[in-house]
Amino acid sequence: MSDPSLSRVTPRDHSLGYQTQYQNDSIFAHNIHKIAALAFIHPDVVINAFERLFSSLGDDYEDIIDYFGETYIGRLRPNQTRRQPKFAIDFWNTYHRTTEAVMRTNNAAEAYHRRIGSVFQCLHPTPDSFLEKLIKEENATHMDILHINAG
Repeated sequence: MSDPSLSRVTPRDHSLGYQTQYQNDSIFAHNIHKIAALAFIHPDVVINAFERLFSSLGDDYEDIIDYFGETYIGRLRPNQTRRQPKFAIDFWNTYHRTTEAVMRTNNAAEAYHRRIGSVFQCLHPTPDSFLEKLIKEENATHMDILHINAG
């Protein structure tokens, strides 16, 4: 079973054989997780952490580190400044969303869509059926809110 974080971090590297190595080599997989974990550290220290990680990984990771560096960190120029990455650190970093308990996905919307689908149980309800089931769902949601508020 593949790890979805690997496909997000290095989508082009599957053709280079990293998927198989990731699945069969636990040390390699662990080191890939370290790269993915950069999303969870404070944005102000991501570049420093990336550089430390880069220096600790062997040559087996050079293509992956180059890709990640160019896409998410910014390639280092000869004058020791960084180019703008394709995706800015503030765009992909989840540190603040994680520490402030802000939702990072649309799972709640997907769950509600699934619930509405199970309430209606058809693709094209009649207007009367639609209103009747919508009112029942509103009442059920209202009861859920009352139960939550009551403790």
